[in-house]
Amino acid sequence: MLLLQLLFFISIVFVLTLKVNATANNNLTGALPMEIQYLHRLEVLSLPFNAGLTGPLTFGLAKLGNLEKLELPYCSLTGTIPDWLGDMNLLTNLGLGNNILYGEVPSTFFELSNMEYLGLDDNALDADIASFGKLSNLQQLYLEDNGFFGTLSEDVISSWSKMVELDLSSNALDTTLPNNIFSMTDLEVLDLHDNKLKGSLPEIASENTQLKFVSLYQNGLDWKIPTSIN
Repeated sequence: MLLLQLLFFISIVFVLTLKVNATANNNLTGALPMEIQYLHRLEVLSLPFNAGLTGPLTFGLAKLGNLEKLELPYCSLTGTIPDWLGDMNLLTNLGLGNNILYGEVPSTFFELSNMEYLGLDDNALDADIASFGKLSNLQQLYLEDNGFFGTLSEDVISSWSKMVELDLSSNALDTTLPNNIFSMTDLEVLDLHDNKLKGSLPEIASENTQLKFVSLYQNGLDWKIPTSIN
């Protein structure tokens, strides 16, 4: 009996001091339990490709004050993005792509100033694209296949000075391409196809030597290819 009690105690200590939980591509089912809040030291929670995970983002996640990476893509999560997600200010990586999330992204979300990787792709979310300009540490941003709208301004592009991969395709951006769209010197991937872009393609800055992929089809652009593209 003493041995069983000792093993139980050790298991509880292990769970409560867990820092990384990575369980990808398994057969997890049901909603994320509220009890996840007791993993208060958790820094990484990665459960991608578990199509049986359903329901909304549980409020238990809000209690994980040390969480830096939350990866739940390719699940079956439903509902809206909750306001409290904006309080998780240590988050650097957030992956919620390919779920069944819908509605407007709350204003509190754009207070996640440490965000470097953000994937909200393939949902039914919407917000003014200008709001994402507040996330100035972004290096990878995937918003494709949603309902994001508004103007892609020069100010927004200037705030994304660290951007490496930017995918805003298949949204409702109704804007001209800002003249500084190619000023992100670390940019490797730019995908803006299937929007309502108009106007001409700006010249490519000579310092942009990292660019590898550009996709702009299914827009209303004036197709005069600038000489600087070579």
